[in-house]
Amino acid sequence: MITDEIVNIFKEIRETGAEPYKEDNFLQFLIKQNGKTLDNSFKGKRYKIRFLKKIQMEFGICFPDDVYNKMWSLSDFSHYVDDRRKRTKLNLQMAQKRLDRSKKNDVNLLVLTNLVLLPLFFLSPYLLLLPLVANVLLLRVKYLEVNYYKKLVQKINFAENTSE
Repeated sequence: MITDEIVNIFKEIRETGAEPYKEDNFLQFLIKQNGKTLDNSFKGKRYKIRFLKKIQMEFGICFPDDVYNKMWSLSDFSHYVDDRRKRTKLNLQMAQKRLDRSKKNDVNLLVLTNLVLLPLFFLSPYLLLLPLVANVLLLRVKYLEVNYYKKLVQKINFAENTSE
């Protein structure tokens, strides 16, 4: 059953797997309940994105951007995932768009980073390493994003070809 699979992924991804959670707003329990909510902390957003990406990959679906902003009950989320699984063509189009968008070089970000950090070189030649490290980190993040969407497109393609 889809709900059981989602709960298993939820328990695998969440910060503390054994603690109880409420089904009416289960995503809030991805992180420890210490006064911070999921969307007002960097850690919470990381866990939420990690969870939703794992769901996408496991079920061969691609969520629209508004899914990331909603607070879901477990049953509503399960129904949404089940409905989304049936729309393979839409999922494939959306994943392909995300892949294409990810492949585009983020030249603006690289240029801005270099413009901000390059003047530090005049203070000390050793500070030239800062723009180099920043560029490598930005390119690494971009590579991981492109790689994820390539795998997602392949998974959705496979699901579409086997369902025909």
